[in-house]
Formats: sequence, C-alpha cells, structure tokens
Amino acid sequence: MERKNSKFLYVVNVSKKQRLTNGFTPIKDMIYLMQRMKLLEMYDKMYKLNIKMVGIKTDCILYENCRETHKRIINNFQISKKIGEYKIETDKYLANKKIYIENNELIEIKNFNNINIKKFEDEYNTEEINKYINNNNNILIKSNYPGTGKSQICKNYDGKALFICPYNKLCQNTRNEQYDSITYCKLFGLVGSDQEMKNIKNYDISEYKTIIFDEIFLYEPSRLKRIYQLMNKHPNIKFIATGDCDQRNPIGFDNSNYLLSCMNILFNNHTILNEIKRFKNEEDKQKLKNIKNDIFNSSLTIEQICDKYKINKITKLKDVKTIKNICYFNNRCEKVNNHIKTNILKRNDDFINGIEIMGKKYEKKKNYIIITNYIYKIIKMGIKTTKIKDEIENIEYDIPTEILNKNFKLPYALTCDSVQGLSFEENEKITIFDTNTPYTDKKYIWTAITRARKLENINIFIHSDFEINNLCQSKIKQYFNFKINNYKNQDKKAKREIDDKNYITEQWIAENLEKCEFKCLYCKKYLNIEIDYDTVKTDITVDRIHNNLAHTKNNCVISCLNCNLRKGNRY
Repeated sequence: MERKNSKFLYVVNVSKKQRLTNGFTPIKDMIYLMQRMKLLEMYDKMYKLNIKMVGIKTDCILYENCRETHKRIINNFQISKKIGEYKIETDKYLANKKIYIENNELIEIKNFNNINIKKFEDEYNTEEINKYINNNNNILIKSNYPGTGKSQICKNYDGKALFICPYNKLCQNTRNEQYDSITYCKLFGLVGSDQEMKNIKNYDISEYKTIIFDEIFLYEPSRLKRIYQLMNKHPNIKFIATGDCDQRNPIGFDNSNYLLSCMNILFNNHTILNEIKRFKNEEDKQKLKNIKNDIFNSSLTIEQICDKYKINKITKLKDVKTIKNICYFNNRCEKVNNHIKTNILKRNDDFINGIEIMGKKYEKKKNYIIITNYIYKIIKMGIKTTKIKDEIENIEYDIPTEILNKNFKLPYALTCDSVQGLSFEENEKITIFDTNTPYTDKKYIWTAITRARKLENINIFIHSDFEINNLCQSKIKQYFNFKINNYKNQDKKAKREIDDKNYITEQWIAENLEKCEFKCLYCKKYLNIEIDYDTVKTDITVDRIHNNLAHTKNNCVISCLNCNLRKGNRY
C-alpha cells in the first residue's frame, strides 16, 4: 500500500548459523577485561577516600590496615561473603626488603645449523681425505648408501685408533681386523647389573689420539649426551663418528629430525660419501640407488619392488634354506632358528661345538659372566659343563650346560637392530622376514636389504594375507590400548574419579564402532583407519559426554577427531 508524503525504512535481517570456533578465548578475555575495570573502579574509589594503598594484585588491592582505614572501608563498600562482592582478607603482608634483579650468566647455546659440509670429488683419494681429517676435529662421516667405506676411511687415517661400537658383533668384527674396539657400554661402564655399574669406572682412553664412534646414529639423545661430555673432557683427542642417515632409528626413539640436531651439536664438520665402493660395476650401483628411491619415495609395495628388480620372493618357511636370516620379531627369530636347525642342518640338539651363540639373559657368577646380546662361541660341550669363549676379550668360561637353553639363543636368525652396521660375507645368501607386516617401516626394509653385499643374495619372505590381517588387527588393538592408557593418564592428571570396572576398553571401542557403523556421532562422516607401514593413522577418538567425568563406558561416545576438538564450543 502506498502513502503520499511518507518515508519508509526497509530493514533486511540476515542471519547465519555457524559453529563457534575457539569460543572460550574471547569469553575469557572479556571476563578478564571486566575484572580489571572493576579493579580500577575500586582503586579510584579508595584513592578518593584517602586510603593508603600499598600493592595491587590480580584480584585485590592491598591497603595499610588501621582502625580509621578499616572504618572507611566498611562504610563505603558493601562487604559480603557472596561471590562477586567485596570482602576483606587480613594477615597479608609485603616483603620487608627490596627485591633486586640479578642478571644470570647466559649459558652457551650452540648453533647446530652452522655445519661445515665437505665432499670429495675423488672418494678414493686417501691422501686428500687424511689431510682434511688432520686439519679438522669433531667430524661426522655420513653416507647415503651402504658400502661407501666410512669405517675404512677412519682405519686409513689412524690404524691405532679406538673404535666404539654399539653392538658386540660389530665390535668383534672390528677386532678381527686387528683394530682396537670396545662397546659403548664398556666405554662408559654400563656393563652389568645396576648395582655393579655403580662401582665400574669409565674406560681409560687417554692413550689414544683418535676415538671413532662407529654407527653413531644408533644412539638415542641420552647416550649422545655422554659422548658430548666425553668430547669436552678430552679436547686433545680427535673424535670422528660414522653413520648412515637412513638406517634404523635407535630402539625406542623415532624422532629423526631431533636426532640429527643432536648430531649437529656434537659434530660441526660433516663429510658426505656417495660412492658405493662395495659394488664393482655402475649398473649395480645405480640399481641400489633406484631401490632406495622406490622404498622411500614411491608407493610401491615390497612385493612390487621385488618384481621390479627381480629380487627372489619366498612364501613358505619350508623353502627357506639360508643360514643367515633377518627378522623384526624375536619370536620370528626363534621359529626360523628352529627351522634351520631341524630342517636344514638336520640337528636335534640346539647347541653343538663350534657354533656362535648369543646371550639372551644377563647372569654373573664367580667363574663366568653372560651379557645380553653378547656373542660367544661354544668350544666344547659337556654333560655337566660347557666351555664357551668370549672372542672379543679372548676369555674362556666354563658354564653349567643346563643353563644353555635359558641364557642363550641360536644365531641363524637375528633381529635387524642387532645387525646394523654389519655386512654379510661376499657370497652369503640371506632371507629377510617381516618386510610386509604392519610393524616394520621403510627404514627396516632398507637396512635389512643393505646388509647383503650382492642384491642377488637376497630373498624376501612374503607373509600370507591371513597372517598380515591378524598382525593388522593386533597392531590396531595395540594402538587403541596405548590410546586408552593415555586417556587414563589424562583423567588421573585432572583428578577425575576412575572406575576400573567401568573404564573403556579396546573391546568397548570395537563394539561401539560397529554400533555407530563407523560414523561420527556428531557430523555423521565415516571414520577412517589405516596402517601406513608401522604407523596407525585414524581420526577415531573417544569423546566424553560430561567433561568433569572420566572415560567410563557410560560417559563416552565415538566421534571423529575434528568434532572432539570442537566439543568445548558445542555445549
């Protein structure tokens, strides 16, 4: 309807609904701002009342107490015990002396990015390499490929150097080549029980001009710290380290970037080797480089890599005939050891004269010492006693024959960690297990493959789909059990009451995933779970309905990670 001489104001009301993100942050800031405004008003009022104020804190003002001042406060402020109103607290006092600021002496923080990198055009030029080492200290010799001669460079430089090895077998091999070598544990007096180690002194290295830490990337930061302190204590000794950047990480430590930063602090001079001296022809060298690229940078499975490079595959244990084998699992080592002993070597007895055995349980007696993962050799089997030899220390022990099964294991299958830094004999064939299981990563595959001196010596065991499926289920169960333990730690830290009988379990998660048809309760999107080599990747989380209660079955639902993080803004 139109009206003459009338003016209309049209208002368009536009509304939009959107889930609030980080809603508590502005609310918190607004509350603090209101509180500060109220504190300012209180200050101004006390100032006008000529009340002597002696301090201001976050939520109160301190004043000098006397009868007259107290009377003014009572008459001008509504004093109450109710929340949000004014109250008086007594027995507060200020320090009766001045507080001074003292400047602390700054600790030295090394720039671990200031690294000097040296490459040699001719990696066979011993004279040039020795000259470089002689003019520098704290040198890390790295390689992108196996067989580049890292350790040999150190041996060429100082034939009387002391090699420090992470494992006994590597130490033994170095000694067999007539070079001084001890384990890291012996260097720092870490051999024996906890009580024994308290009284063991560090190994005396004062007679050596050069110390070489072989395969240094196998040490986690706590062990690297000991090396750092040792280097600072002996500034006149030349320290060199060797290592492969893409080998397996130290046991129990997976942060490769942090590990590399630690290396940069210890060693500011880096030499990178690329020439694969182990292989004689360029075709084999390029083939190994291509295999590495496919392992780390492609989506090819281990089966596809084997097919591409014609690496032999085995699918049945009865077809395994190699005396040297690499496994990920200790129980796999045991099965393979028994298979080789019974079906290949046709032996009924586990232990015979002349074989190497590995200690699996520490034990020290008056007449002998057995160290975990230490290599011994059986010299003579007896009914009551057996003579074994520690070939590293050149010591023979007589041990009770009855403890062989309890304290030792067979040497035909070794874990990948125990063979890092080692190479098998020129024509020695090996079989590698567990490469297609969900517990191994790309570094495991690369490390295991590069223990062989020839690619044609490698057999890859491909485990069945049935076994892989079982291992995947086991890996997923392990992941959720770890997750539940983390939830429990969170609840304990927040002092939420924990009812163990009603606490969520891995089985509860599995059952509720089926009930919700693998959909998030809130956004209804499908939940994802996959295993990328040894890593479980999923957006499945357990969301608590009431935030003040623990992760109990009647207080939890299944949700995606995104909705769980936003929960604080939904309620």
